Amino acid sequence: MVAAVALQACTLDVTRIAPRLYQGSAPKAGSTVRRCGFDVLVLTAKEWQPPDHIYPGVTVLRVPLTDHGEPLTEQAWLAALGMSKRIAVHLGRGRRVLTTCHAGLNRSGLVNVLTLHRLTGISGKKLVRYVRSVRPGALSNPHFARTAEALLLER
Repeated sequence: MVAAVALQACTLDVTRIAPRLYQGSAPKAGSTVRRCGFDVLVLTAKEWQPPDHIYPGVTVLRVPLTDHGEPLTEQAWLAALGMSKRIAVHLGRGRRVLTTCHAGLNRSGLVNVLTLHRLTGISGKKLVRYVRSVRPGALSNPHFARTAEALLLER
């Protein structure tokens, strides 16, 4: 109950994507991420990879991706897939995860779609529509959206 109350008073730009999985823009340094009830902070914006200590009380995970309107490289794709596995483990342990990028739209959206697909087996196409419905403007990068829509991975 404490975490739910903390999230209601949270001053971060976040959207609930699934139980314990949230998406948002790059948070400012300080303890706000923890005060808002998050245990894990995922930084996906290549241009925003500050040191862990500026977010006290949370586990910081990193997958530095670019969002320049170009397709993902194979290396970036594999890194995003790997991060989805790590997030799934944290969610399985009951942790509350905030996945972020600069605006909380494309890179964080892609990683969250990968995570949800891994956890549920729901098609990428349905998950892209879902994430867009709960976080308007999400997955506006057509390369990210097409890549996520094609997901048919085995769980």
